[in-house]
Amino acid sequence: MMALRHGIRLNRMVARQCLSLRFQSSVATTNRDEPKTSKRDFFSVVSQGPSLKMKDLSNALYFASRDGIRLNEEESDSYLTALLKFTEEEFGPEEISNVLLASRSILPSYTVKKFPDSLSLIRKKVDACKSAYHIDFVQRAFHGIEGLQAKHVDVFDITTLLSLRVVEAKAKSTGEVISAVLSSLKAYDAKSIEVRILLNTIAPKLRTLTVDMSSDEVAKAFYGLQNMDAAQDEVRLVTRLLTPYLINCREHFDAEHLGLMFMYLCNKSSDVVEVERVVRALIPVVRDCYQDLDTAEVVQIIQGLQNMKSSNAQVAQLLAMITIKVNATTKKLAREPIVNALTLWKNMDEASQEVGAFRAMINQKAV
Repeated sequence: MMALRHGIRLNRMVARQCLSLRFQSSVATTNRDEPKTSKRDFFSVVSQGPSLKMKDLSNALYFASRDGIRLNEEESDSYLTALLKFTEEEFGPEEISNVLLASRSILPSYTVKKFPDSLSLIRKKVDACKSAYHIDFVQRAFHGIEGLQAKHVDVFDITTLLSLRVVEAKAKSTGEVISAVLSSLKAYDAKSIEVRILLNTIAPKLRTLTVDMSSDEVAKAFYGLQNMDAAQDEVRLVTRLLTPYLINCREHFDAEHLGLMFMYLCNKSSDVVEVERVVRALIPVVRDCYQDLDTAEVVQIIQGLQNMKSSNAQVAQLLAMITIKVNATTKKLAREPIVNALTLWKNMDEASQEVGAFRAMINQKAV
């Protein structure tokens, strides 16, 4: 059981790391010849005292985050002391996104003495800011949030408030924005009024999208719904509106995208009509995936099927396609994590042809 839990945590961590790497590559647009920011540069800004302007601190935070600066406890205290002086000043989207990015990137841990006070300050600034967020600022902000403790009340408030601000501030949201917002909700269920309001706000934006979503945007959007009850009205609505973008996506999904899509399924039941439609849409997606699957991705797929019923015709077809896809991989598959993941299956009839074929293939393929 410990090995199984470790495997589940490991695969979720792998998915988070993949998303993190994609973000990092998207912001690494600086000229390679440009000198990197040093701690000395950073603290030459932070130590300006009463003359320090928030715009200057914001820029310093961005470059410190970009260039991999990490502060120790004493240095973090100095930075947070400077930040907390701006209680009365308005923050724009750039300042908010850079502070959130730095909260993840440059602080040594979230046990720094003044960190809770900084979260409270950020929450107030997010609530007060009504300006539109450029997609770069959206990505920075949510990348920062992803590294915070999701269950902390201020982090929850920051996530939901920021998501609402980002969506409400755009007459026509892009796939990038919707994907970033939904992905930020991955740690939350839909029991809170804040998340339900947010989902209801996103729904009309999905209706008015004028362009297709990329495979990356679709996968991240579904991934954000992973802990939500698919039978809940708001979740059903967003799932129903997202599914056409999955069906009509012109890009092939890579192995990482498959992992994210199946993480969406892992807490869902195939008895829900909207989930069944996603299952049906995934059959050609799995077939057309252009990459071989590795052990971690096979485990994610198995975990995604844990609440599915093999008696459902769409689930049976999807499992048959997965069997073909996994059998075709040229990568070495580790038996133990795969067999452990299979113990999660609750509604798969061992007597069914598709389940039997999958298990037989695993017995031959995994070593």
